[in-house]
Amino acid sequence: MRTTGVVSALLLVILLEVALVMSPNPTIQRAGATEPGLDAVDRQSIQVAQQASVHAIDTTLADERFDSWLRRIVGPEAAISWESNDCGEQTGSPADSARDIPVCAQALVEWTDSSKAYVWLAVGTMKTGISKEPPVLFWADVESGDSAWECRTLGRLARLIARKGYAATAPAASR
Repeated sequence: MRTTGVVSALLLVILLEVALVMSPNPTIQRAGATEPGLDAVDRQSIQVAQQASVHAIDTTLADERFDSWLRRIVGPEAAISWESNDCGEQTGSPADSARDIPVCAQALVEWTDSSKAYVWLAVGTMKTGISKEPPVLFWADVESGDSAWECRTLGRLARLIARKGYAATAPAASR
């Protein structure tokens, strides 16, 4: 009887994996979504975030492209992967179809000590598409061991990362 339960659970996992791969929903992406299999909306949302001015997102910071700024503050040893997602907002319920779910470009930073940082920039919504306005910081945090620190601004994220000793250079402030 126990074997049947395990087999059923494995089949469910396989079916969910197939559903993720076959899903027409462009916001369901696996980590490493900068691979060639991305659709145009995913590529565009990531590109908009990468090219955004950090000053437009956080006016306490100097004008610099987000991807360059992020690389500078996390240091050269960190791995950065990008994906497009629903900002964690879809619940799977029928009510989602009535909502205008946000679209985020997510940068996942991973250091060699297993610490991570997540930065989600909202770049538009599923119904209206990519916004003409600059991206907005939706969520950012740094995780190390059993601890996590939420950052409500990019400046705070930069200061936290610098305190942890990962930063290649100090974050530039606006003049």
